[in-house]
Amino acid sequence: MTISSTIVQQPGRDRVDRLVTLDADRMAECLAFLAGFRPEVFDAVVEATEPCEDRDPDDEPGMEPYCVSCGGRAGVFLARSRDWLHYRTGTAGNAEPYETGHEPVIGWRPEQDTP
Repeated sequence: MTISSTIVQQPGRDRVDRLVTLDADRMAECLAFLAGFRPEVFDAVVEATEPCEDRDPDDEPGMEPYCVSCGGRAGVFLARSRDWLHYRTGTAGNAEPYETGHEPVIGWRPEQDTP
């Protein structure tokens, strides 16, 4: 039994939960199907998720979520849960969730250059 057949047999699973279980090949198959079945939806998704390469660095910064209790960065890491978690930038430049002893209270602020 494959992972995908196991997921299909479990009605009521959230789409995001299903998405994080897909490997690259399965995700490509799903996107190819979507492109043929609902091309207008596929086009909208591709356009909405394109990086903002034309953004001028001198423009006003974007907004990022943070914890208003401690000022730390916060994000949702779907591979772990759908809850907000505190995180810091690790040595390799990737985000690393960590425990603070309190749940993040989410606010929004201009993007910070430092962790």
